[in-house]
Amino acid sequence: MKLSKNKKSQGLSVNMIVLAAIALVVLVVTIIIITGQTSTTSKNLQSCALKGGKCAKNLPGNEDLEKVECNDGVYNVPVIVNDPLCGESQLCCLKL
Repeated sequence: MKLSKNKKSQGLSVNMIVLAAIALVVLVVTIIIITGQTSTTSKNLQSCALKGGKCAKNLPGNEDLEKVECNDGVYNVPVIVNDPLCGESQLCCLKL
């Protein structure tokens, strides 16, 4: 059995392996960047202020949102949000 003397045509070239490794690194970095920005965007979408509202107080035992301090004439629609700026109540009053 004789080995081929033509080394250029055997297997993957070193250049191809290097390019594949670089492409993999770029892909991983891109995924990390997109995931980080998606997390930030998700938090911002839950923000009461970005929805055009203001944080309100939710009274204890008020799961159906009947006794919310949203009746100031402008902000009168209570919505539950996940906004750390609204404190424990997690309640936001929006404009109609």
